[in-house]
Amino acid sequence: QIVDQNLRLVAELQKRITPSEAAKQLALAGRYYNEAYLGWELNNSGHAVSVVVPEIYTKSRLYTDKMGNYGFRTTGGKEGTRKVMIDALAEMIPEHDIEIQSKHAVGECLAFRLNSSGKYEAQTGAHDDLVISLAGVIQMWKDKPIKTMSAVKKALREEKRKQKKINAYYDE
Repeated sequence: QIVDQNLRLVAELQKRITPSEAAKQLALAGRYYNEAYLGWELNNSGHAVSVVVPEIYTKSRLYTDKMGNYGFRTTGGKEGTRKVMIDALAEMIPEHDIEIQSKHAVGECLAFRLNSSGKYEAQTGAHDDLVISLAGVIQMWKDKPIKTMSAVKKALREEKRKQKKINAYYDE
């Protein structure tokens, strides 16, 4: 998921690719979007991405955790980061603080539910990669917010909120 400084989703990649290719695509997208601030989930193949991206992208434009590791880790349990991430995303969506212009991401958000064991996850047969990605973006933004939204854009967004005329996704 790629969001701009106003937390508007501007691009996403949905494809099964190797971690090495994912790292290359991430770096290319970062360059395309004016040396964007990049981050990724460390879980599973994210470690391999963490090896490649710093070799091919500006290190100062990469998200690091408190230990100095590239990327962010999603952990479960009561003290885990997953709940914090999901709660933050859940707060931002109804307030239109994040603008999700992808029917795929919106679909995943709608299929993301509290299960019988008290964990939020995708319903059977659905995916949650885009939800977790958006939640990670929110955490990165909170860690290093870029507040450049113009007064005009803020006023327009506020007017849309009042009129509830936000289009949740676009048609392809």
